[in-house]
Amino acid sequence: MKLLSLILILVLLSSFNLSANDGVFYSQGGNLYPKKETTIQLKREVLIFTYLDTAVRVDIFFEFYNPGNVKTETVGFVSPPPSGDLPFDSDDMVDYNLKHPQIFEFYAIVNDIMQPWKVFKASESGFRTDNNSKFFHEYVYYFDAEFQKGTNIIQHSYIYKGSSSVEYKNEFFYRLTTGKMWANGQIDDFELLINMPGQGIYVPWSFQKSMEPAKWDVVGIGRLHDELTDFMGDTVRVGYLKNGMLRFRANNFKPDFDLHFGIMHYFNMLAFEANDLISDIDPHLVVFPYYFDYDYADLEEFTDFELMFLRNFIYAIHGYEFRNEELYAIFSMFSWYYPQGWKNETIDDELSPKEKQLINDIVKIEKSRE
Repeated sequence: MKLLSLILILVLLSSFNLSANDGVFYSQGGNLYPKKETTIQLKREVLIFTYLDTAVRVDIFFEFYNPGNVKTETVGFVSPPPSGDLPFDSDDMVDYNLKHPQIFEFYAIVNDIMQPWKVFKASESGFRTDNNSKFFHEYVYYFDAEFQKGTNIIQHSYIYKGSSSVEYKNEFFYRLTTGKMWANGQIDDFELLINMPGQGIYVPWSFQKSMEPAKWDVVGIGRLHDELTDFMGDTVRVGYLKNGMLRFRANNFKPDFDLHFGIMHYFNMLAFEANDLISDIDPHLVVFPYYFDYDYADLEEFTDFELMFLRNFIYAIHGYEFRNEELYAIFSMFSWYYPQGWKNETIDDELSPKEKQLINDIVKIEKSRE
């Protein structure tokens, strides 16, 4: 599912009419296209993603400047289509009235006034990533906005049910490139915050055709690898947020690519962060029993190395500082490993009953092989 981005849409030459609003829309092949606004400037955009377990809340703040007289335009918020596994009809997060099952609780506020809105399903998509993937349609949420002379504020919020697959836990997209359609041809001041603590994440390597690296900051505890990674066809950086947020800021922002980011499964984090381990460890086998029910017989099938890794993996995620150089080197490869030596003596108190049972079972098998 591709998340939403603000565009100005105006009709140039079609008889296609979506509503009784003053805005007229240009339609070609059943799709809506933005015009190049010549008066109103996009001065600032603040975009915040907050993870809600199976969904994400998106909050957006826009500041526009209108140097001329009062002007009413029809503004559209564009949501490209989902990909991967979609929510089932029985999912209580589906908005049946809207018939758009990934987005609900949408609202738009223009200069402190809540706006009525409608939605249109377009037949094409203008979404752009660095792998030139084709997206087949997108939804346009549209409403009238009266721009007063001077500064104008538009705010949006919605909850979005992202897609998932065996490759990623959740996948999110957002239309950034439409920010260049306003009179100043850019977003003067852009800030993006991704609030997804406790997750392995991937974010774009670049928003530019030149592939100039995006300057991501961790606000809190976390780490992004400096190396670029090819994930699902896009060039990304992989990392982990223990707590806090990821932040990207830019002035005079003119993105060539839209935003594509998501949450990785733990076994994919293992594969991308520690490729050298794959010859000795099956990440599916080792990590799954930690999060799901397991049988003792399953553990007996593990190699000595896999048992050792899983036992110490549990301590590593709690911040145990390994004195063994080999173990320290292994777990230091992972962006989620933050050793806290002062916890070593009391770390058993942090373990859950399930973690303790798993460790005990592993130790029992290891001793039987001595």
